[in-house]
Amino acid sequence: MYRLVKLLSPDPKGEFLFEVSEYVIQALHRITRARDAQLDAAMAPMGLNVTRYRTLIAVVRAVNCTMSDLAALIGYDRTTLARAVETLVADGLIRRSTVQADRRYVELSATPEGEALYRRTIPEAERLNDRLFEGIPDDQLRAVMRGLETMLGNLGAGPADIAKSLGPRWT
Repeated sequence: MYRLVKLLSPDPKGEFLFEVSEYVIQALHRITRARDAQLDAAMAPMGLNVTRYRTLIAVVRAVNCTMSDLAALIGYDRTTLARAVETLVADGLIRRSTVQADRRYVELSATPEGEALYRRTIPEAERLNDRLFEGIPDDQLRAVMRGLETMLGNLGAGPADIAKSLGPRWT
């Protein structure tokens, strides 16, 4: 009961609207929604939405990843990923191929058109990131990221947990 009361209380130091641990969660949610809305608008002229954009960049960067790898890397559920992959395949941006060592698995890779589109997205993503992180020195940003990775690890979703979820070629 004490913890619930604490979460619903204002920050005792008066710096933030809520108790700090709850406010962090609220702020992360608002940041994600605001950036995703701006990213969606920036990617729309290129035929992408946020989900397809994140899927495409993960496929380009991961090179020959499986759907399970993709789910572990970007954190979308398999249904959402399946729809995004289907659209990207239909648009000729990624391809599916059977894994020769184990024909039960399908690998995803970017087509030349997908890689070209990925390169076209970079300036827009960088512009949004520059705006988002303006005024935050690198050492502070790294400290925030280390804290976020600790939180993810506490929930069983940190880098080590993701590594365990990745297929055999990642080990």
